[in-house]
Amino acid sequence: MRAEKTKSPRTVKPVVQRERMRGYRERMRAAGMRQISLWVPDVNSPQVREEAKRQALAASLAPGDRETLEFIESVADTSDWT
Repeated sequence: MRAEKTKSPRTVKPVVQRERMRGYRERMRAAGMRQISLWVPDVNSPQVREEAKRQALAASLAPGDRETLEFIESVADTSDWT
């Protein structure tokens, strides 16, 4: 026996939502802002984590970068890192 799928009711009509977003974008443009789309690394991806570890290790072992890395560590605010 196959379960029948039910659609959840929409709380906001698509036309209303579209108009609200259009107004928001216009206000942001008027404020001097520009919308962009941005792709960033997925830190939950095992491949991204492995690459980050590889790059961090390479940077820590580079002979000329020790002083730079020590400076960065001394000024970095990592108090809210987990």
